[in-house]
Amino acid sequence: MADVANPAGAAYRIYVVEDSAILLRLLQEMLGSIPGVELAGYSDNADEAIKEIVTTAPDAIRTGTKTRRVNFQAPSILLTSSK
Repeated sequence: MADVANPAGAAYRIYVVEDSAILLRLLQEMLGSIPGVELAGYSDNADEAIKEIVTTAPDAIRTGTKTRRVNFQAPSILLTSSK
């Protein structure tokens, strides 16, 4: 049966921007354990992330708080798809 929020049954693709190696590893493990979620890619800096996000077209982007050249006050999730 297809997920109501994701009728095509395709994986939600999430891109992670995080400069903490420990947090990145935890996020990779967490996302990898969630059915229907796929890690679209990851980077430890904004410049690389922007280039990869253009080519990977993820459904959501998770950014860290102090990632180089990204300065949010709290971790943020940016939705890029209507899935």
